[in-house]
Amino acid sequence: MNKSSASLVWDKFKKLKEAEAECTICQKVLKCVGGSTKGLQYHLQKVHNVDSKRPITEQNEGTYF
Repeated sequence: MNKSSASLVWDKFKKLKEAEAECTICQKVLKCVGGSTKGLQYHLQKVHNVDSKRPITEQNEGTYF
């Protein structure tokens, strides 16, 4: 994973401890052992339907409310 996609994950998580992060959307605490953000990405995609590899503004392009 490159640095730019990792930073997008951290836009939606707050680091709690060395290996824990809290989702800012649902407040669920997840492990990120060894600094891996794979589980955090999976949570965003499966629980919140957020693609952590693209900025939120790009995901909303073409969406009308």
